[in-house]
Amino acid sequence: MNESLLLDALKETDLSISRAMHVTLDNRWNFTTAGASFSRLYYVTKGGGFLQTADQSVEMTAGNVYFIPAGCAFSCGCEYMEKVFFHITVSTPEKYELSFSPCRIYSLPCRGDKLETLKQLMNTREHLGVLRLRLLLLETLTELFDRFPLERSEFKNASPLVRGILSYIEENLSVGLTAADIAGAFYLSESKIRGAFRKELDIPLGKYIDDMVFLKARQMLSDPQASIAQIGATLGFCDQFYFSRRFKQKFGVTPSKYKRQNTAY
Repeated sequence: MNESLLLDALKETDLSISRAMHVTLDNRWNFTTAGASFSRLYYVTKGGGFLQTADQSVEMTAGNVYFIPAGCAFSCGCEYMEKVFFHITVSTPEKYELSFSPCRIYSLPCRGDKLETLKQLMNTREHLGVLRLRLLLLETLTELFDRFPLERSEFKNASPLVRGILSYIEENLSVGLTAADIAGAFYLSESKIRGAFRKELDIPLGKYIDDMVFLKARQMLSDPQASIAQIGATLGFCDQFYFSRRFKQKFGVTPSKYKRQNTAY
């Protein structure tokens, strides 16, 4: 990889953290989620609990970290547990989250000194402490990526045209965005745009736009200050009811229920 391509890759791959807390939980920590737009990291420091997917049951114990990929539907609970948790998104240029096979939970042992450091750093406001905390998360993610297979992505070798289309979609994201709109912006035919996108990324342009709209919707629903009506309007839906109906068709839950589920620890 030449320097220019390396710099582009470094700029376009990002770790963002939407929530981070050190919590002590009891049997009130019991919920089911249809899958979030972010991934979860649970560092268990004391006690334990369980995580359950459709085909996997995981016992959480102290001294381990658990990774729940974005989109993974699961149930959880405990009698007593202390943990440090993070809601994270690792994004790539095409804005699909970098993740593992869907609906599978992964775990790794975590040293006691690392767990203690994480707990201490949860109260830091110093730049050096925040940097250390971020490095510990990256260390965990790197070990996960080394041990378990990532889903294959076709986006990394996209041509300048298709990368331009991806950027245009991100900047103009709306349920009403069409191939004709994109073709006009690039002064190309609609068939040229659709063909290049499908050939290189193996996904129809319309489906990609639809996926991105609802990925953005799920991200926005994680913000407790954003109303469902505001989110629907921002993404180009004609009214809140149409947005709610489309969201439920796609994810099996209403936006309001999704919002409640994904403010949980």
